[in-house]
Amino acid sequence: MMQIVNANQLVDQLAALRKEKGMSQAQLAQAVGLSRAMISYFEEKKVFLRFNTLLRVMDVLGVKIYLK
Repeated sequence: MMQIVNANQLVDQLAALRKEKGMSQAQLAQAVGLSRAMISYFEEKKVFLRFNTLLRVMDVLGVKIYLK
């Protein structure tokens, strides 16, 4: 199970997972209804996504969230 401690780790791990799954930024963007540029900005930590959008990204990448 992947443990996320902070937002920067989350971004890094989601970007790595996207690449591991062989998805381009454009493919992920299309799947969640964003522009490729927005995915790029997110992965470069220039912007952070709204929570509901972040959940869509996680869903597309097959990431589950567990809150304590």
